[in-house]
Amino acid sequence: MLKLLVGLALMVSTSAMAQDTLSISDARAKASIPGSQNGVAFATLENLSSTPITIHHVTSDISKMTQIHTHEMRDGMMSMKHVPELTIAPSEQVVFQSGGYHFMLMDLKKPLVEGQTFNLTISYDNNQTQTISIPVEGR
Repeated sequence: MLKLLVGLALMVSTSAMAQDTLSISDARAKASIPGSQNGVAFATLENLSSTPITIHHVTSDISKMTQIHTHEMRDGMMSMKHVPELTIAPSEQVVFQSGGYHFMLMDLKKPLVEGQTFNLTISYDNNQTQTISIPVEGR
């Protein structure tokens, strides 16, 4: 009986944790431009839970700093803007793509090479993290 209760508790705990993270698909990065110290990664993030999920920090094992950026028009010029937190509403899908939201990989430790992968870790406001493996595509 005790084993059954422990098993059920673990299932509920794991289920609750899974509900508070995002479904992440189509993760990919672009190979480095020769001489560039920065890179970019994309993905599709979907909140399958019934509560909003806020991303408050992003790290990667390939860059010294990783941030979420977007583009905005400022004084007639398109420029990138750091997004300190990104909240995704229940059932909402956010597509990270060129010209929109993207993971900015700054001060790369080594160039992004087609065929390689690296890890990107997303930290949420509920103290949970989610690590994804991102393949590098050619340009």
